[in-house]
Amino acid sequence: MARERKGCRNLAILGCMGCLGLVVVVLVGCAIVLGMAWSEVRNEQFERQELQQAVGLPEAPAIADAPLEVPEEFVPEHRQGTVVLDVDSTVVTVRPGRPGEAIRIEAEYDARYYQLSERFTEDEESWTYEVGFGRVSDSYLKTALKGLLGGRRPEIRVYLPPDVPLGLELQVSQGGADAELGGLWLTSAEIEFLQGGGAVDFSKPLKQPMEFLGVEFTQGGGSVQGVAMASPKRVDVGFSMGGGELDLDGTWLQDAEISIDQRMGGVEVRLPSDAIIRGLGRYDTETTGDEAPDLPVLRFSTSASMGELHFMR
Repeated sequence: MARERKGCRNLAILGCMGCLGLVVVVLVGCAIVLGMAWSEVRNEQFERQELQQAVGLPEAPAIADAPLEVPEEFVPEHRQGTVVLDVDSTVVTVRPGRPGEAIRIEAEYDARYYQLSERFTEDEESWTYEVGFGRVSDSYLKTALKGLLGGRRPEIRVYLPPDVPLGLELQVSQGGADAELGGLWLTSAEIEFLQGGGAVDFSKPLKQPMEFLGVEFTQGGGSVQGVAMASPKRVDVGFSMGGGELDLDGTWLQDAEISIDQRMGGVEVRLPSDAIIRGLGRYDTETTGDEAPDLPVLRFSTSASMGELHFMR
């Protein structure tokens, strides 16, 4: 029995020594990785890059002895365009630029780990400007560790011309966005946040009411403010795994179909007082058959699970 107990003790000691050795190896490995990441933080090589793309009106042809008013056949028309922004692992801000200026992209990033790209296509009727930003394929671990150790994050700033009709497609992955769209000539906007949150704001009226506004928050909360300033004909907003705010208060310029989808998180919705509400039950506007108020009609469809949609006026 004494030999058996001694053998068990020896096995236990060897087992403990093996576990201790494994812990030491893991700690040494972590120290090496963190040391490399800290070295990268101390030696960051941020650079500033600017992209510009002119999308204004073509110049009218010169006419000898032309009258004060240019003939109608020589007046150029605005071409509908689309700006596509696909941004990963950073925070992007979107702002109106100055009238007559080109689309401008300002980026500050470490080119060893991130890349910025652009592509412009056009025909006689429309144009598309695509901008992409994200990490290079072999930099995910280093950039993640740099973020934990306080490394600087890239910054992207986008300035859109307010005097050109355009549609906006913005997708932000593992980052965030602050989009101020007031004052633009937006025909439509489709904005998606993946694993991150952000804010969309219309602080000023658009040049004309929008056709469509879609905003989707996934694994992150956010807010959409001043939607009445844009008065979209159709609004689709979704919140998933995060709470948020949707501000519909204000003066609407046209009827609208509004869809709100909420999953796993609370959402607060502010309703307008000068519009007819339909589809929200006790929040619907009461009117009699003889009344014909000259107010826009907002028709709602909603869905909610594992959370609450809270409406208020």
